Amino acid sequence: MPEKREQLAVAGFVVLCALPFLGKAFHLDEVEFLLVARQILKDPWHPLSFTLSWYLCPKPASSAFIHSTLVPYILAAAERLTGGSEITMRLACLPFDIVAALALHRLARRFLDKPLWPVLVILACPGWLLCVSPLMAEKWTMALSLSALCLVAERRIGLGAVLLGLAVIAKHTAAVFLAPAAALLYLNGVKPRRMALWLAAALAPALIDALLLEPGRLAAVAAVDLPLRMAEAGGVHRLRSLLAFTGGCGAATLLWPCARAGAPRRRHLLTLAGAAWVSCLLFSSLLDPAGASIRPVDRLTGALMAFACLSAFARLCEPEARGQRGDLVWSAWALAAAAAAWLNWAVSARSVLPLLPPLALAGAARLEKAWKAAERERFYMASLAACFALSLCLGWIDFSFAEASRAAGSSTAAIQLEPGRKLWYTGHWGLQNYMPQEAFFIDPCAGGWDAVGQGDTVLIPTVNAGLPLPPMRAPSLDWTIKSALPLRLMSFEGANQAGFFSNSWGFLPYALSRAPLERFTLISWRKTPPPTPRPGRR
Repeated sequence: MPEKREQLAVAGFVVLCALPFLGKAFHLDEVEFLLVARQILKDPWHPLSFTLSWYLCPKPASSAFIHSTLVPYILAAAERLTGGSEITMRLACLPFDIVAALALHRLARRFLDKPLWPVLVILACPGWLLCVSPLMAEKWTMALSLSALCLVAERRIGLGAVLLGLAVIAKHTAAVFLAPAAALLYLNGVKPRRMALWLAAALAPALIDALLLEPGRLAAVAAVDLPLRMAEAGGVHRLRSLLAFTGGCGAATLLWPCARAGAPRRRHLLTLAGAAWVSCLLFSSLLDPAGASIRPVDRLTGALMAFACLSAFARLCEPEARGQRGDLVWSAWALAAAAAAWLNWAVSARSVLPLLPPLALAGAARLEKAWKAAERERFYMASLAACFALSLCLGWIDFSFAEASRAAGSSTAAIQLEPGRKLWYTGHWGLQNYMPQEAFFIDPCAGGWDAVGQGDTVLIPTVNAGLPLPPMRAPSLDWTIKSALPLRLMSFEGANQAGFFSNSWGFLPYALSRAPLERFTLISWRKTPPPTPRPGRR
């Protein structure tokens, strides 16, 4: 198929994947970026001069918002042009999804003879579909970084340095793309000194942005104590999460190494057996923390996902992979992305997103060398169907979860409060965006539940971050949001299963479960008077 027709197919597939979810409520960290964008609309020169309630206690945005303001400025422009509704904002930012997909296809075309099907499968994976489409930094880092790699591969290294520098400004973890960029420079014959200058030029904008423009944000990032975070997460839990998230978010693409392609049969079987043994050991009860209760189905799911990830990495190390087109690029890219995901404060689908393309494209390169075109096409079509079906189901779960917060916020706006009574809420994310303006956030650093008055109404979500729980029982009304699809992205009430957006909720990116998506509790606060002291005995 000619290149232009392939590009049209890629762009059309991106639009097809996005259409069902254009009206999704603003969700999770999208709200954090939108809050800064709305401040920019009020005062463009002081984007962080407001109080941001995001990490349990409200703080100055200059210390609470640990990202660059590049993405909020883009969102502010989009909101000014579109009015800020969900569907118009997502439509306005959809071109960046298309740019990222086209750049991935263009890069893959340099190393694969038939890149269309592998690229479509990558785009259909849960990790890509659910992480690139939201209005968060990943959309712009993938578009800018992949475009930069394409330019470097085409020897347009000056413009490539500019785009990669912007990507690192958008999100500092985009620095992992320096590794494949260096590999491409090496393949193009760039000398070490010039390569070092290029890498310094690509990093310079991010350093200037951090050191000169927003030193408060740099201090906030430094305040996130990495060793403490890793100690809290636990080494086994982090390793389980990294392997399971990578395998689960890549879905069918990371199972491609199971297909024999070039390696001797005996060594291929030994490699798969070794990956299976390590996966089963890692998810066995022998390595569980004390008091952990893990369902057998979650162990099996985690072991299968880890097996896929380990098999993909083993494919990179096989002798047959050496000397192939793109091998150096895929290896450098995958190792840098894996290190960044491990060092991130939490493992999530977003943190392993940069890992998915190199592992999948490396597997596609091996299949292209060993299989006939007709065999590969049938194999890729089956992979695409499986990935797309899984991603649509998970996308619907994510859509329903986001919609639950919007519905809860709209419902509280209709509550008729008695004169002098207030409406309070706990939690962040999408709920914070849809609560009425007159509602108050329960601030644990400013009195917490003591600030809630007698007879006030409080809305409490269950699956949310930063939840100061009530110290006593009160008359309440509960309503639960369920879904017939037996898949969950976030664990319900500490089940330690799925944590697509953070492994703080579980070591799996998604889990088989029929637990509720969310439960909201509406309470009418009644303060219990202190007990009357009894008179002492004489």
